[in-house]
Amino acid sequence: MQDMTPLLTTTRIAPTPSGYLHLGNLASFLYTQGLARLFDARLILRIDDLDKDRFRSEYVQDILDTLDFAGINCNQEERTHRTRLKLYADALDHLRKKGLVYACSCTRKRSDNEATNCSCMERNLSLDQPGIQWRLLPFAPEYIEIIDIKSGRQVHPFPSEMNALQVRKKNGDPSYHLASVVDDCHFGITLIVRGMDLLPSSLAQIHLADLLGETNFRTCVFDHHPLIVDKENQKMSKSANSTSIHWMRQQRIGIEEICNRIANHVELGEPVQSFRALEKALVQLWYAQ
Repeated sequence: MQDMTPLLTTTRIAPTPSGYLHLGNLASFLYTQGLARLFDARLILRIDDLDKDRFRSEYVQDILDTLDFAGINCNQEERTHRTRLKLYADALDHLRKKGLVYACSCTRKRSDNEATNCSCMERNLSLDQPGIQWRLLPFAPEYIEIIDIKSGRQVHPFPSEMNALQVRKKNGDPSYHLASVVDDCHFGITLIVRGMDLLPSSLAQIHLADLLGETNFRTCVFDHHPLIVDKENQKMSKSANSTSIHWMRQQRIGIEEICNRIANHVELGEPVQSFRALEKALVQLWYAQ
């Protein structure tokens, strides 16, 4: 394990208010706070509120309530995406002026699965046409280098499913990937903690940062921790009441029981009685070993 201490100054928790937080979200948040403590790093909260269709104010409140309930202390200044729309517009304008994007009229289902095969780029659609999404030209590098918190610099093949990455939605809003990269650069994030299922997203975002001229993003350290899965061995869903922190609190399920449900999911092998103890155990399990 390499000593990353000089690099790890600022990290973040970045939930999306698209449902009530579940056990997996809470475990990731506790682990992130544990790493922030370990490296004496600043921890900020950023809420992805750009998806108008899924956004609900009660989900934002659930995020704040859950963080408070678990004793997770974040800097909340400018916590929502919508305070930084000018930054996203500038990033999109940069990509447009550099000739790095094309207009795509495909439906979401088709374009997500077949972005590299659609004919929109050849059709040379206007970027100003209403109802058009913007995608990066599908010429990503064959390999991407990433700094892993345990292993140091690693080289991965560029994920084919991330080629022709969407950077602007059809309604004109920035995509999640563009907003995430711009925010991480804006706040000087040096440690990004995510589930291992998001490694392809991390690789694609490094490529996007390069195109935006954000060279400091290359020095970010990433930690892709194991996923907490449900009884069917599937990634937990915010639509499932049985794993929802909100639902458990309504049922008056106590802190110790919630902690031990997470402990059982990650196979800690011993009971824990508090969120602080669980945080320490997760750092020991996912990082320190």
